[in-house]
Amino acid sequence: MANFEHSGIEVHFTDNHYATKQEVQKKLQISNADSFWNRILEYRSKFTQELSLVMLTREKLKICITPKIADRINQVSLGLTKAAKRFMKLDNKTRTDEMVRDRQAEKILKVVADRYNVNVEDGFINNVIRDNVSTIFSEKLVLVNYYNVIKELKNASVHALDEDYLGELYKIINGYGELTEFYRLEEISDPRQSAQVGHVYIHAPANRIEDMVLSLFNFIEISDQALFVKLTAIYFFFGYIKPFMYFSEELAIAVVKAYLAHEDFEDIAPYLNIEVLLSRDNEGLEYAIYNVKKTNDLTYLLDYLLGEFEEILADFMDTMVKAEKDILVDEYYRLEPVTEPVYPSIEPSLPPKLTEEEIVPMEEAPVVVTPVIEVTEPAPTPTPVVTPLPEVKEEVPLTPKETPEPLQVKKVDEVLTPESGIVTSSHIAIMNVPVGLSEEDAERLSDHLLELNPTLKPGEAYFYARHCTLGKYYTIRQYKETMGVAYETARTSMDHLAEEGYYRKEQYKNKFIYTPVARR
Repeated sequence: MANFEHSGIEVHFTDNHYATKQEVQKKLQISNADSFWNRILEYRSKFTQELSLVMLTREKLKICITPKIADRINQVSLGLTKAAKRFMKLDNKTRTDEMVRDRQAEKILKVVADRYNVNVEDGFINNVIRDNVSTIFSEKLVLVNYYNVIKELKNASVHALDEDYLGELYKIINGYGELTEFYRLEEISDPRQSAQVGHVYIHAPANRIEDMVLSLFNFIEISDQALFVKLTAIYFFFGYIKPFMYFSEELAIAVVKAYLAHEDFEDIAPYLNIEVLLSRDNEGLEYAIYNVKKTNDLTYLLDYLLGEFEEILADFMDTMVKAEKDILVDEYYRLEPVTEPVYPSIEPSLPPKLTEEEIVPMEEAPVVVTPVIEVTEPAPTPTPVVTPLPEVKEEVPLTPKETPEPLQVKKVDEVLTPESGIVTSSHIAIMNVPVGLSEEDAERLSDHLLELNPTLKPGEAYFYARHCTLGKYYTIRQYKETMGVAYETARTSMDHLAEEGYYRKEQYKNKFIYTPVARR
């Protein structure tokens, strides 16, 4: 409890995690948390605002935006902007953007398949994405229909967000069937979703649906709340109303994506995997939604969705990075073969073929005689003087009378430089270390680096010791995969290595790459 007192219990249980009274009581391990809870509510009241959306109890939905929560909202909104800008920079000539869309659509359809217990192979999903499905079983039709919704959302920004567009989305996901009715007429009778549970309305009565839907679209149009606050309100209120007996949860996500499209995210909105919220066993999401219904405080769901969207955006960024990497690899292997070698061959070559006139018989070949200095005493048998040859690193000329020892040929890395596309031989940045370090040598080099530079972290030394070949280019993604860390950690570490002079940081298209700098 002392730690909480230091930062303030009301701040800790609001900013760090928007806790319920039961969670506070459990965390503090006390039987009665009333005094602490009153302090928390008083703190929250200073930052609480009412929204125009009215709950079934006739009370207005409210939101608590403390400075720290506002900062989290801004960070996620900034993440959306970064993802959109990154997507716009993808090279459409190499169809990288199409690759990203297809991969994200595949992830989304797999989530939908899991929700409806549909067993599908990757090949079927790929055929759905390419509109190459002719005959399908009825249980798989939901995937085709859902993908049609994704395609429709690409044009969401040109449609007004209203009942007409909602009806169009519902018609598509319902398989373009004739609508005998629009909103549900039945009351929800499932015991788990009864009209009231412990005086908490779970879903709207049928006679309230139309008015509540209209109020939602009105809120989308006129509210001046932050983007992510409106997004959270849309997702909650649509599920709260549950305007249809089927597909209401899917349509709640579709409306959220349509809203994002209207907020200038139309390129990425359909392909953000917000469908992860459809997971059948998402207890955290259900608990957050229930607390909103119980308290009219939307912040419980906002707190949960902020964490979810951080992962959704990170996943989307990761898909783009992998797609760019795959394109680069594909381009590398499609390069035309180099007609002339850039580096000298390490294979012994045959001498040029001579004409008959140029051929000198071996017995008539001139012999170089070393002059002998006369001495008074008999000189011992002269020993041939052998002049030491300079050390040759790449090719050793062979004399006709010597039998060459088998050469230990070591594979030379071929490097594609982003500026010229030239294939070059590679050398290690540390001059006295041979090409092709063994794991033992790399470990010794790693220890050596840490002793030389105490500012290096062990992970940075470990990575550099295994990625220090001159002429090669390394990426933040490589560091992330090698060390098993978050992308931001990898970026910070690579930048630090560049600042310390181990790498030179360069920009290639819309990504940063790092090439080793020669060191002694």
